[in-house]
Amino acid sequence: MSATVWDEVRRLPHRFLLGTMPWRAVGYLVFSVVWALFWLLLTIPTLLLIPLWALMIGTVERRRTRWLGFAFQPSPHVRVPRSERRHWLNIRLMEPATWREVGALFSNLVFGLLSLLLVGTEITVLVLCVAFVWLPISETGRVVTLWGDVSWALTPERVPLLVLAFIVMLVVGGYANAVLAGAQASLLRLLCAPRDAELQARVEQLTAARATLVRALDEERRRIERDLHDGVQQELVALGARLAIIELEADALAGNGTADPLLRAVGTARSAADAALDSLRRTVRGLHPAVLSDRGLTAALQELAGRAPVPLHLHVEVPRLPAAAETAAYYLVTEALSNAAKHSAASAVTVHAHMEHEDLVMTVSDDGGGAVREGHGTGIAGLRERAASLGGTLTVSTTGGRRSGVLLSMRIPVPGYEERDRRANPAG
Repeated sequence: MSATVWDEVRRLPHRFLLGTMPWRAVGYLVFSVVWALFWLLLTIPTLLLIPLWALMIGTVERRRTRWLGFAFQPSPHVRVPRSERRHWLNIRLMEPATWREVGALFSNLVFGLLSLLLVGTEITVLVLCVAFVWLPISETGRVVTLWGDVSWALTPERVPLLVLAFIVMLVVGGYANAVLAGAQASLLRLLCAPRDAELQARVEQLTAARATLVRALDEERRRIERDLHDGVQQELVALGARLAIIELEADALAGNGTADPLLRAVGTARSAADAALDSLRRTVRGLHPAVLSDRGLTAALQELAGRAPVPLHLHVEVPRLPAAAETAAYYLVTEALSNAAKHSAASAVTVHAHMEHEDLVMTVSDDGGGAVREGHGTGIAGLRERAASLGGTLTVSTTGGRRSGVLLSMRIPVPGYEERDRRANPAG
């Protein structure tokens, strides 16, 4: 790790002055002067855009302080996903880091003025020292008026004094430049640095918002399932029953031969109603099976195994869990079944589920030769998002062996499970 400007200042004078840090400090201050003048001319006519300019200030300053040996600083701003780019400005304006960078912009203006005064003074003094040394050599006895009645007789005897003043100015200026540059860089690093507490709070806020969204979607699924089950499904059942009665009545009139076309039409309508009812039931089960809410994950998976397109082997040893965890686990199995049926020649799908401390650990594997391509479709991406919203993880891998299949592994924390288990089984 390279030494910072503060480390260099604490070294022995000859090591500091003969190193590169004094020159880097001068370059830092000169840049500060130009940088401050640029932003002064830009921010005055565009006061409303100061937060945007501050974002640019932060980006540059986190890199510029490395000139003085400071370590790289990551951005304090949260990463905005591509799907939320339209809200980028609103997100940035809500972040405390943006307004700290506004403070960095104004501090740049102040330090730019100080840098101008310091560097300007140093240049003036050094030029005067060189001139005072040169003039006595070229023109003996020359008298220079400094200000008012104060004058300086430029004689060769005073040349050593001027040389000494020149050296002292170099030494004092080198340290003064380093101290001012270090103070500016330290303040900017403080203002533009990420705050662990802020990032953690932002992560918690986003996680809570994501979990709320998932819960809202699940509640909406259940509402739609209830509406379809209690509304449209019951209407289709009544329609089927009514068509059956009409079919019986038409069959009683079929003896004279005039009701045969009517009988066929009613039979066709009844078959269509039964098909629509079956399709609706499959849709309702796909939205949110009622057995999952009523009897839990184990019963829901057993019911799913009875109608699965691929044989489903269950090794599930879990109690009733929070609805969100059970829903995520259920949809993991349905997604694995769908992938096995569509994309591989799997002969079976195996499910293992158990509790490990306070985590629900679930693996679903098949023996087919297919593979999951996460960039195609939203099934796996949706499961990963659902698991993340609950503080869990989802991994996709292969089973290995002669027939390499797909292995989906999900781990979801269930806070308080061990405590509930101890209360339910005090003897254990």
